[in-house]
Amino acid sequence: MSNLVRLFIESSLRKDGVVPLDSKQIHYVTKVMRLGLGDKLVVFNSRDGEWHAQITHINKRLCSIQLLKFIRKSESESDISLVFSLLKRGATDLLVEKATELGVARLCPMICKRTNTFKVNVNRLKAICIEASEQCGRVTIPIIEQPETLGNILAEWPRRKGLLFLDESGLGSPILEVLQEQNSWQAHGILVGPEGGFTSAERNKMLENSFIRPATLGERLVRAETAAISALSIYNANMAIDHYKN
Repeated sequence: MSNLVRLFIESSLRKDGVVPLDSKQIHYVTKVMRLGLGDKLVVFNSRDGEWHAQITHINKRLCSIQLLKFIRKSESESDISLVFSLLKRGATDLLVEKATELGVARLCPMICKRTNTFKVNVNRLKAICIEASEQCGRVTIPIIEQPETLGNILAEWPRRKGLLFLDESGLGSPILEVLQEQNSWQAHGILVGPEGGFTSAERNKMLENSFIRPATLGERLVRAETAAISALSIYNANMAIDHYKN
């Protein structure tokens, strides 16, 4: 992968197009990365793909780039959604950053009985996703949904798409075994509960749905953000195994 600076650009990208950078991007490009007139970088967005670009104008208040060459189109890294109970700010930030790096297509904040915070700044989470995508080399940015209750998420979840929930009770099957089930069920989402775990009523409600499978990560009881990152890593590894088999 190129070691050029990568920037997410909201505006349309087309060959020979000239794009002005915003103030935050100007600071990053000129002050942090020390780029100057004529230097090259990479820009991308989820609509127009990834492009080589060059700095064509620069001063204290303005920096413009010109698009030079198309590199690759935007393709979803995966079809996996992460449904997660809102955590404290630092833990949520870490989870969102790492989930982006691990290729999650959609982030679904959830509110359940033992959720210990109900405040979330979706724009701040989007900024974390953008920065993580710039750093890790992905071309798309995860979709971030508004927070929903567990009940609403279950009611609206497409029945044809399997949802794996991390069952801290230990009664679920090992996660890799669940992911490798050879039937019509396939995981399209991973659901992670709050720090205090799901209530018995919530767990029973989930298990009433045939599209949901409980899974365990093992004997240790880990933090919610650790569980989410571990589950996504295992999911990616299993997808890689399936890809090489086929």
